[in-house]
Order: sequence, then C-alpha cells, then structure tokens
Amino acid sequence: MTFKTQARIADFNLAAASKLSVQHYRPNAQRIGRAARIILVASYILGVLFFLNGYPDRYLITAAVVFAVVLGGYVLYRRRLTRQIAASLQNSSLRAGVSTVTLTPEGFATDKPGAQMFLGWEHFDDATDSAGGFVLLLDLGHFQMIPSSALPSGAERAALLAQIKEWIAAAKAAKTAKAP
Repeated sequence: MTFKTQARIADFNLAAASKLSVQHYRPNAQRIGRAARIILVASYILGVLFFLNGYPDRYLITAAVVFAVVLGGYVLYRRRLTRQIAASLQNSSLRAGVSTVTLTPEGFATDKPGAQMFLGWEHFDDATDSAGGFVLLLDLGHFQMIPSSALPSGAERAALLAQIKEWIAAAKAAKTAKAP
C-alpha cells in the first residue's frame, strides 16, 4: 500500500503537536511542572509571611524570597521564550506552500520545491491521531506531521493510521533482528 497526498504543513498546529510529543515521551512532565509551581508559590508565600512576622532569621528568609522571585522570573521567561520559538516555527518558510507527502512500506517522504526528505519507518517510535492530523513521533520534540486536510476521513483514516503503526512495528522488528 502507498499513500500519496498534497499537504499544507502550515495547516498543522505546531504547538499542539509539540505538546503531544512531550506527553508521549514525558507523561509526568505536566504533573512535575504543576508540583514545581505549587512549591515555588508556597515557598514565596511562606517566606513573605515569615519576613513580615519578624521571624528571627531575616537574612535566611530574605534570601529565600529573592531565590523564589528569581526562579519565578526565570520560569516566566522560559515560558515566553518557548511561545516565541513555537510561533516562529509555526510561521517558518519551510512550512509554507504545498508538499507532497508519500507513505510507503519503506518510510515517510515529503517533497516540495527546494526540499526533499525521506525517513525510514525504523526511525519512528509511534504514530498518533490528533484533531490537527497525524503526528509521527521520532523522539522528544522531533516529529513529522500530516495535517487533517491531507488525510482521508472516517474508516480510511483509521486504517491508514493502523497501517503506519504496522510499518513502524515491522521496521523496528527488522532492526532488532539485524542487531548483533
């Protein structure tokens, strides 16, 4: 089976695909992030309360408050930077125009004027369906996308995803069999 379609990669939401990739490879990342934010806020509030109530070791508390403020500022900076990077990637010239996406038993290929790429299925870890289309996962933060606008609907879409998963599994099994 070979699947070939025209795709506008710009139609795919890059931020959503990135989030899906992180959820796949780091399933506890959101929980850890929430816990860190709760600890940060709690330490900040406790530090301020101890400081205002005249806790004997004001220097220690002041240092803890400064640490919390600096750490909080860093976290906010990283979130802003991540959003800026995602926005610039979403509007990248590589995502502009129409690409031909070809899926074969050998791998995933894209072709557009000035840019061709082929990746064998052995390089992929999994494929998943999202509202925006298929996300083909390579590793944390690395994936390929096929937007919904380029995919069939209904049972054909589910069958195509199942076929991709079979190709990935077969390529992984073949790679494992070759390994010494």
